[in-house]
Amino acid sequence: MTSRFQSYLSRLFRQPMVDYFQTPARRRAVAASVIIWQALVVYLLTLIPKDIVWPTLAAGVVMVYLLGMLNMATRGIFELSDEHLDEFQVALRDGAYRRSYYFALIWLLLVAPLVGFLEGQDDLKILILAFILLGFFWAMSAPRVWVAWTTPADDLED
Repeated sequence: MTSRFQSYLSRLFRQPMVDYFQTPARRRAVAASVIIWQALVVYLLTLIPKDIVWPTLAAGVVMVYLLGMLNMATRGIFELSDEHLDEFQVALRDGAYRRSYYFALIWLLLVAPLVGFLEGQDDLKILILAFILLGFFWAMSAPRVWVAWTTPADDLED
């Protein structure tokens, strides 16, 4: 069943709709939108203790859509297994993962100084949670954003 699903994904990421996202300008616009939208979602999460929940749910749905667009912008190299990718795509994916691990490590190391800086605030726990969650979101999408941002245009692309 896994091989059938991987074959389906491989066909899906070769659809004409995916070609729409293959210009560098569109890939970068999607990547920037994902990063900004994730920051918005984390900000809206800080409103939950004030009993304001509905904006977080709406923003979360939009974030799922943006992550799907980001996967299309990278042609699904993070979703497909190695047998459906060429050597360049595998190396690109693995390098992007290595870079995002460094980013996640640095972000998590910043949690302790942030706790000291925010000590005495009323909503200290929710602010620390928001900071950690923002780092998690950005580290989760960092490999895809890196590939979408840095991949040059192909000869077939505009």
